[in-house]
Amino acid sequence: RHAGAFRSVADLARRASLDQSALGALARADVLADLGLSRREAVWTIEGLWTKSTPLLEGLAGTDDGDSLPVATRFEEMQLDFKYTGLSLEAHPIGLARKWLAQRGVVPISRLLAMDPGCMVKIAGLVTSRQRPQTASGVVFMSLEDETGLANVVVWPRVFESQRRVARGENLVMVTGKLQRHNEAFSLVIHRFRKIPQSAWGELRKLPVMPPAFKKDSRDFR
Repeated sequence: RHAGAFRSVADLARRASLDQSALGALARADVLADLGLSRREAVWTIEGLWTKSTPLLEGLAGTDDGDSLPVATRFEEMQLDFKYTGLSLEAHPIGLARKWLAQRGVVPISRLLAMDPGCMVKIAGLVTSRQRPQTASGVVFMSLEDETGLANVVVWPRVFESQRRVARGENLVMVTGKLQRHNEAFSLVIHRFRKIPQSAWGELRKLPVMPPAFKKDSRDFR
């Protein structure tokens, strides 16, 4: 970079001594946006300019003049962010479904600090962890994340086992529970789990280039 800004994917490959695999990883992580390429355009450029016998050729374009790739939806871009980097700086799956969730009485996690302890509340989140300590008599502790914050939830063994398919198997869930709060710390004691259906993001998936299911691994107990 001290010698000047990178001018193209080929210039980056040559000056940084990057092979096709490294360039492909950068492209899929959307790192090449500063070169004026969308994620798909960057991947297309790398695949188009690299052959088994020759490296990237300086000055060649990645696509034919006048051709354009389909524009990804915000939902698709977010899926790719999570797939290749494990997070997204542009969007959160719960935030993109907020309108659908609000119509069903689901509140943002940030609102919990303003609510009265003991009240029943609905939140939705991406499951980031599930823990069942040996000293907790089968109680499961989970963390749910939405676009506004993180919530800790407590699941009694009976509730977890009766709703195990969703509680253990889904990454995006809605939960109903009783709010517990002490000063700035809060948690929910869960009564009910519900899977968030794909229809919650229906308006954002008009161009289903990718499979619509969202996948993000959580840190779970064995």
